[in-house]
Amino acid sequence: MHPFVRVVEIWVPDASGEHLKWHAGTYGPLAEFADHSRDITFAPGIGLPGQAWREARPIIMKDLSDGAFLRADAAQSAGLTSGVAMPIFQGRDLRAVLVFLCGDHGRGDGAIEVWKDDGLSGQSLVDGYYGKLARFERQSRNIKFPLGRGLPGMVWKSATPMIADVANTNAFLRSQAALEAGISIGIGIPLNSDHNIDDIGYVVTFLSVHATPIARGFEIWNVTDTGDGLCFSSGIEDSVHRILADEPDRRLARGEGIAGKVLETGLPWLEPSAQGHAGSDPEDDLAQLAIPVYYLNELRSVVSFRY
Repeated sequence: MHPFVRVVEIWVPDASGEHLKWHAGTYGPLAEFADHSRDITFAPGIGLPGQAWREARPIIMKDLSDGAFLRADAAQSAGLTSGVAMPIFQGRDLRAVLVFLCGDHGRGDGAIEVWKDDGLSGQSLVDGYYGKLARFERQSRNIKFPLGRGLPGMVWKSATPMIADVANTNAFLRSQAALEAGISIGIGIPLNSDHNIDDIGYVVTFLSVHATPIARGFEIWNVTDTGDGLCFSSGIEDSVHRILADEPDRRLARGEGIAGKVLETGLPWLEPSAQGHAGSDPEDDLAQLAIPVYYLNELRSVVSFRY
């Protein structure tokens, strides 16, 4: 099983607020690329993280050999071919930029999409990276989702992250096309934009194929009414892609686990894998990422990915 995403990074504003600096990353065996990345900074509009910062929206870069990607030579040497940057805003304040870098294993199946309300008929595709799924990409570029319909429309209506079983046609309107493409699970995340302080700005959808999964497992945690903890909302069991139901009695305190650390800090949290470390247990050798989901200024949910 080859991961669709090979590198995950977190970039945060430096003390001056004028550049993004490296905060955390997981690179698997790509140690040389990791070493090349840690000392770089990005001004607004420069590089993939800087573009997402300046434009206040998710950016998809399908060709990392483009001069706009500052680490193009290092990416080529590492076999990285495309990337997605997601800015995390709390109201108008940028908290972080997440970067996902993908590579071509000869079988790069899966998709990461960006959707936005067109103000007329619903959610339209802004851009997407589909790996080898050319037919599914063509179908996706010609569809719109009304408010509350399909994964992008449901996430937009609820302003909360959601997981969809592709076989459920009510939750996933492209179910037939997705099943033909081998997609089994979708997860949608709403994102703020500093350009729109009255509503969510975008919906990002991650569509996972079992052979090249976006992640081995997902979990969604909602902030409790008191704001001092998290309750489990839904998730995907590692490997088998079975959706786990709501478990209101399953809770995390502030600072507990990676999701609890997000509640404590308000920032994305990344636990890199121990790959290559002496004595590491292969079963525990998985990176974990937790993403804060804000609605305007309020932290509502945390989405965790297990790689």
